[in-house]
Amino acid sequence: MKRATTAIVIGGSISGLLCARVLADQFDEVRVLERDLPGERSAPRKGAPQGRHAHVWMASGLRALEELFPGLHDELVADGAVPTDLGRDVRWYVGGGYHARSEGIESLQMSRPGLETRLRDRVEQLDNVLILSATAVESLAFDAGEERVTGVFVQGFDEAMSADLVVDATGRGSRTPRWLESLGMPAPQEETVRTDLGYTTQVFQRSPLGIDGDLAVAVVPDAPGRRGGFVVAAEDNRWFVTLAGMHGDHPPTDAEGFLDFAASLPVRDIHDAIVDAKPLSEPVAFRFPANRRWRYDRLRRFPSGYLVFGDAVCSLNPIYGQGMSVVALQAIALRDCIARGGRKLAPRFFKAALQVLKTPWMMAVNNDARYPEARGRRTLRERIVAAYLRRLHVAARRVPAVAHAFLRTANLLTSPYHLLRPRVLRALFARGGSNAIPHRSLPPGPTPQFQRVLIPAHATVSQRRK
Repeated sequence: MKRATTAIVIGGSISGLLCARVLADQFDEVRVLERDLPGERSAPRKGAPQGRHAHVWMASGLRALEELFPGLHDELVADGAVPTDLGRDVRWYVGGGYHARSEGIESLQMSRPGLETRLRDRVEQLDNVLILSATAVESLAFDAGEERVTGVFVQGFDEAMSADLVVDATGRGSRTPRWLESLGMPAPQEETVRTDLGYTTQVFQRSPLGIDGDLAVAVVPDAPGRRGGFVVAAEDNRWFVTLAGMHGDHPPTDAEGFLDFAASLPVRDIHDAIVDAKPLSEPVAFRFPANRRWRYDRLRRFPSGYLVFGDAVCSLNPIYGQGMSVVALQAIALRDCIARGGRKLAPRFFKAALQVLKTPWMMAVNNDARYPEARGRRTLRERIVAAYLRRLHVAARRVPAVAHAFLRTANLLTSPYHLLRPRVLRALFARGGSNAIPHRSLPPGPTPQFQRVLIPAHATVSQRRK
């Protein structure tokens, strides 16, 4: 008889749940070990303080999510998630001006606790998955030669919990580098680009008409400026309003200071959206010190029967909204690697994850590295990319096709090389393309190419598509 196989996932957040979903197709039993107790649908878990802040699914991540959980999109919409076209329904202020409107890039806006609860519900419906809450992993169990992980030691138990595969999905606080060093194995090289980011979020009552019909506002920090902010629609007719500051210029956590910080942004869209809105929470702060990437793909020695997944491989600046989508794309990559067999799974997956992370890492780091505090001298390549993107954002203010091309790249739907296509280049280097438009010279409303339709905040996805 064939021996039953078991996989253990350390961590039950979004990364752990997506990983468990993939492993459930390949293993007889999957155990998810989560140190927190399950949270309420509207309340963040203790181990996920970022759950109090705005979250958005990129288009690529949303597609991957639906591929892993067919029908989940409509379930989330039924829970109150807000379907959003990122080109049509979002007011993008990037690089000193408003991007032109486009359409065709779908996303969902929803609170993290609501999303995590629905994902957990779907994973728990799988017959071969068991989620163990209030279960803390203390260390890994190895075979006699200390070359293969054979399970984990759980707090309160002397005997190891055995597994054929163990996956670390504990996020940027992962202890894997220390565990490897304790066995005499090399820890992965860590690449760091500092942000010293601080952001503060307050929740407000959302008007049924949105912000003049828009469902989100993004004012992206642009060097040398350090401040930015985001307004994101969520279930239960709420706005999640996040104000952010780089390199120590952090927003305050009192209501009056929060509003003053919003007024200090390059444009007043966010301030005007909340000045008369009803607050539903107090401002809550979060800190993010740096982009970090652990180069497991470069290790020549790594234990078999073990993987590192999600933010434990790469932790990106959250203001760019890439995190959840990157994890979903990693889950697809893991699924494909496992389908090709278990031989040399770790090195194959780390190389696949590197390809997933290539574009989001480049986009986050190229923007963050423009600040002198980020790290040492910038390379010539980074300076050229930064100069090109500055020109691209200027062209995106007047050419919808350029704005659309940038959004497709930012949403990980296409390679950055698509930003070098002839029609994009023609727009960038057309006469007047390099003249920066003053901050307040463009109105926040739609461009003439698209007619604004006011959509109630509670509209269903079918109503929105009409």
